Amino acid sequence: MLGNRLHQIRYLLPYNASSSLWLKAFAPVLESTPQADWLGDRLVIVPDYPPGAIPATTLELSRVDRPTVVLDTIGLVVIEMGGVRVMGWDSRDPVRLPTPEPVTPDHPPLDVGEIAARLRGHVIRVDHSGVEFPTARVPLSAWERLLDVLGAAANLYHYPDVDAEMPFVLPASGDEFGGEIAAFDGARVPKFELTYGYVTSPLLQFHCDTDLDRASLDALFPEPHGFNLPGVETFRSVYAAVPWPGVTLRLDLTYAVPGEPPEDWISGEWLVRAGRRLRGRP
Repeated sequence: MLGNRLHQIRYLLPYNASSSLWLKAFAPVLESTPQADWLGDRLVIVPDYPPGAIPATTLELSRVDRPTVVLDTIGLVVIEMGGVRVMGWDSRDPVRLPTPEPVTPDHPPLDVGEIAARLRGHVIRVDHSGVEFPTARVPLSAWERLLDVLGAAANLYHYPDVDAEMPFVLPASGDEFGGEIAAFDGARVPKFELTYGYVTSPLLQFHCDTDLDRASLDALFPEPHGFNLPGVETFRSVYAAVPWPGVTLRLDLTYAVPGEPPEDWISGEWLVRAGRRLRGRP
């Protein structure tokens, strides 16, 4: 089982000029954080706590026909959602599908270069990335299969709310994967979130911590581009314009508060102690 761990979460973007320009414009949003490195053609975010923790997260260009999230390695699984594909490294090459229909988010997207310029020097941590799955495109059986294979390959935890469908993968060492996480002395980032049933079209998300208080961050991203998700008071959200039809990309930006965000969230302690580990089966 240890040989089949989730090593990387790879966000693959179509290998073309528009994707290349988009990635180069987006990279400055994240590359200033301690865990991130821009290597000229891909962005790599590697956990630095605990030593040897995986999975890492990458954004890179590849010969795919649409944004494709590769979970390396979780076995045979392919989920097609129109504008986004999620697949395991061991899966067979997917067929080329027709171009998906464009989708329009509920707030107007902002140019990614403009987002990067406004946030320059203010992003201090990539807390997590994620994929949000719409029930209209993803049957419950496919969602449950994904959680099974992911839980067998990573430290996957149910969010501590009985009705929530938003599990998280925490970076972990080999010993913690085989046993359980018991040390909470550092930031376990980047996490990886999946949600089911909260969106009507596939959505990619990146959640970053900032050094800006609420007034400052809201002023950087005023309405109509900036918004708060219903019931959320801890972060500001903005959609980034993307060159791929059928998908939206949202940035969630945590407000700075005295003492930083809750340490039990950053360290993963709350998810481990209050949540439930989903071990799954390969």
